Amino acid sequence: LFGVTAKGSAVKKLKVTNSYFENTNGDSALMGSIVGRLLGDIHSVYSDAIIVSNAGFVGGLVGQTWSEPTKIQNSWFDGSITMTGPKGIRVGGILGEQRESEVCIENCLNTADISVEASATGGLPHAGGIIGQVNAAGAKLYLKDCLNVGKINNISGRGAVGSILGRGGAETIVKVENVYTTSESYTVDI
Repeated sequence: LFGVTAKGSAVKKLKVTNSYFENTNGDSALMGSIVGRLLGDIHSVYSDAIIVSNAGFVGGLVGQTWSEPTKIQNSWFDGSITMTGPKGIRVGGILGEQRESEVCIENCLNTADISVEASATGGLPHAGGIIGQVNAAGAKLYLKDCLNVGKINNISGRGAVGSILGRGGAETIVKVENVYTTSESYTVDI
């Protein structure tokens, strides 16, 4: 919906329904059903979008955060994400990738199913029910009062995949409080 939001901006009280987003541009994509690259905050948004991509940084709501402290609060993704491709697969139900800085994800719900398949040995997927990857040394991630009930199907059978966080960065500080998932949320087809 928005390619990039500005520092200090806020997207609030937004509902996106019956939508389809597709990327065929390879690993350069920053893609979310609400924001591709978030530099501000998100409050009280909902999306049931279907998202299909052949690589990139993809989140149900936000593709990537960058350099600014960011909050994603009181939001829900209820669509689906399917990612395939040779490399660069970073996907999360709420946020695809956190770069640098500090991100707070609070009171968020992911009920969407995520399917990832990397077609090349070097293309390891990093996927999580809430966030796919933290990609910055010393970044701070705060997860509070979140729930993932969506299933993550890692067809590749390799990479970093978790029902909440796919992969953390070097020296990442992660604070988790009241964050839950279901035992059925993670599957690997080999």
